[in-house]
Amino acid sequence: MADLKGGFTNPDTLKGTFSNPVIRGYSAYDIAKLSGFEGTEKEWLESLRAPAESLRVSSLNEQYLAVGKVVEAVGNAIYLDDLSEYSDYGIEVPGWYVFARITAPIGAKVTADTTVDGAAGYIASEGEDYVDVAVRFEVAATSQLVIIDWGESKETFVFRDTDLAIRNLDYRVTFYVYDADPFVTWHYKRSADPVFVGTKYYTEENGVYTQAAVKAHEHVPADTYYTHAYALATDEVFQEGTVYYTLEAGVYTPAEVVPGDPLVPAEPDPEVPVPTYYVDEYTLTTDYRFVGTRYYAEHDGTYEQIAVKAGEPCSYYTKVITYPLPGTAAFVGTEYWTPDESDLGYARAAVRAGEAIPEGEYFTHVYTKLTAAGKFAEGVRYYKLVGTEYELQEVTVGASYAKNVYYIDTWTPATGEFVGTKYYLAINDNNYAQVPVLGGDVIPAAYYTKEIHYAITGDETFQVGKTYYTIMDGEYVEAEVTVGGEVAADTYYEQLVIYRKESGTFAEGVTYYTAPAGVYTETEVVPGETIPEAEYRVQLISWPQTEDEKVLSGETYYTNIGGVYEEAYLAPGARIPENLVHEKAVVEGLVRNVTYRLDEIVDCPMVFILPEVEDETHGCWFEIRCRHAGAYSMELVAPEGVKVATEHTQKETAGVNMINLHYTSVDGVKIWRFMNTHSNIPA
Repeated sequence: MADLKGGFTNPDTLKGTFSNPVIRGYSAYDIAKLSGFEGTEKEWLESLRAPAESLRVSSLNEQYLAVGKVVEAVGNAIYLDDLSEYSDYGIEVPGWYVFARITAPIGAKVTADTTVDGAAGYIASEGEDYVDVAVRFEVAATSQLVIIDWGESKETFVFRDTDLAIRNLDYRVTFYVYDADPFVTWHYKRSADPVFVGTKYYTEENGVYTQAAVKAHEHVPADTYYTHAYALATDEVFQEGTVYYTLEAGVYTPAEVVPGDPLVPAEPDPEVPVPTYYVDEYTLTTDYRFVGTRYYAEHDGTYEQIAVKAGEPCSYYTKVITYPLPGTAAFVGTEYWTPDESDLGYARAAVRAGEAIPEGEYFTHVYTKLTAAGKFAEGVRYYKLVGTEYELQEVTVGASYAKNVYYIDTWTPATGEFVGTKYYLAINDNNYAQVPVLGGDVIPAAYYTKEIHYAITGDETFQVGKTYYTIMDGEYVEAEVTVGGEVAADTYYEQLVIYRKESGTFAEGVTYYTAPAGVYTETEVVPGETIPEAEYRVQLISWPQTEDEKVLSGETYYTNIGGVYEEAYLAPGARIPENLVHEKAVVEGLVRNVTYRLDEIVDCPMVFILPEVEDETHGCWFEIRCRHAGAYSMELVAPEGVKVATEHTQKETAGVNMINLHYTSVDGVKIWRFMNTHSNIPA
């Protein structure tokens, strides 16, 4: 029997103790009780012994460390100074270690290809159905990953040390706060995910697999949920009832096949490649918890996690079209021309932007510079560029001209669609119709008259940037005031300006204003002329998230997938989820000299508000352990006058963050010092 990693084949003969000691009053059973276990110690031990597949990790003295189906080994580490007796493991650094035996899955054995990653050392003997590992914990670390590749399968094991106090600062009295609610204020924001994020899970009934709605991070019931993949078809002939797929550009497409035909023809055509076929493969998931982001729905101000299907559209929108006034004074777009009998031969035409251009009817016009010398030809119009204007020149037919001086008209047939902004006129209060416009023409604006009113100010003190008025000899006069000064009651006024839309004809002696871009500007007019009533508007489309709780009959809803809004086909009366996720958690009201352990997975940044410190001499400390579902920072907010000194840079990590936080007084200055360590445990 060949041995790996030092050839140790009988770990039971190891010297030293691998017991699970009681440290400062907390045994593994105590931790279980703090975690919510309500039975006796005997009942707890019995619960660990069933089902059998959950007991695959044990300490070397056969105390079971396994917790749950996916193995998370929770035990107490021992400190090793002398490593000479543990050379078989290949460990070389003194420190805190957990020694454990990991049993292989049913049917698996250790082979020469078996590998172990993440352990400080291990012993694996070919032919055995277990591996012994030595897992080392760094100072203040909270967990370690051990990955074993058995050959046929690969598994990840999480090792955690339940006792924080054994690392350093032994004088502390340590207890855990498992319920974060008294200390945490949660904030929520609407999810920006276009689809629900996470692994897709399926349930099976009578051989039919259906995607299931699940709640992220809840425990996965045993032998219930499957994950889906595509496997290479191993059939020699196509089977009745089996769906076969071909793969092209990463997309699996159902193939048209004939049951009974061979997958590989006996005499394939050498010029036609034989497709590779795939079939559906559903595998019982080994996930301990459902993988994915948590989503919440709001009900009367409270947020409840909802079951979602990964990959389905996450948010629903309704389409809103508005018609604001254009922000320019002229119609935007290409100028189009049609042939006519004028001297120019073409007349500018009004068009509707976005409509198809009739073939051969419309032309675009540019001025082309003559870059070579020549003679003026009959029937050709010649221009010079003066400033930004092209001025038509009188020329003598047959006379010579120099290069790079003159321009001629160039007319090109227009194809495709008319280019430019679409403009609309109001038909009634809610309906607008697109109208033809001439590119470059000035947009007719509605006209307004200005009305000025004065009202008693409601300000209690004079505000920056505001003008105040008082009444003198029956007139309103601008007052000199001091910003921040107290406003005398019923003495000061503010000016209110109202612009009223006018129609009919311009009156003599009246000042008129236009507001083409929302700014009212005094405008010259001709008394007696008709006041233009046209207000041109441009079309804008916005996609606000719907506020409907249920699908309304006759309403159209859309989803945003990859930045593209697509119509969603929903049944009237179906509930529309309002999907929200955590924005951040604010933890305050900390009690000094305590370890805080937020045991629930947190899927948001954490903000810890440190308490005021009255004790100037003894200081205080905190340890904060937080399990994260993603990459988030842990921010500390110190009281006024208190400094936060970082001995190690805060890190963003997926997994567990832990802060060792200590208050001291240095030369009369209060300082919080902390060490932030992390361990990348996958969520």
